[in-house]
Amino acid sequence: MIGKIEGKIEEIDGNIGYIKTNSGVSYLCYLVPSLLKKLDEKVSVYTYLDVRDDALILFAFETQDQYRLYKELLAVDGVGPKMAFGIISFYKPEEIILAVENQDTIFFKSVPGVGQKTANRILLELSSRLGADFDIKRVAISKDDKTVIEALQTLGFKKQDTERVVSQLSKKLSLEEKIRTSIKQMNEG
Repeated sequence: MIGKIEGKIEEIDGNIGYIKTNSGVSYLCYLVPSLLKKLDEKVSVYTYLDVRDDALILFAFETQDQYRLYKELLAVDGVGPKMAFGIISFYKPEEIILAVENQDTIFFKSVPGVGQKTANRILLELSSRLGADFDIKRVAISKDDKTVIEALQTLGFKKQDTERVVSQLSKKLSLEEKIRTSIKQMNEG
């Protein structure tokens, strides 16, 4: 297993880069966004080697926290190496942990390829590993919540913003109170 590489990022194509070591060997790796800014710089990266029948794929992480959280995401049923890498690429480890603690499915659904079921699974499985209490009632979207989201979108607000605001509303509010409160919060924030 290749666990860590030290070298210079010589070429970048999309989110893939060549890291050339002092020995002259270049490793082709998927790079997190923070590494993409380090072209022609010396780096020390943590790596995960995905072994497939047809390929060996290296994923490179700038910090050990990114690497550890990546491995936690891989342990979630239905989350593969590329999806886990996408989540790590989109967000910082502390943002992911906070989303798990807040049971924020919308946070995970903002990553391409992550749907409602996968987001729920990530929350459920990471909650148990991170010691957070998971409550499926908090992540399920009610009929009223869907109505509020649609109403806010009709008013011109972005879907992701509306889902985030609605997910934070008290479940005890009436439909009208949810709409009023959501509009107020959207206009303030």
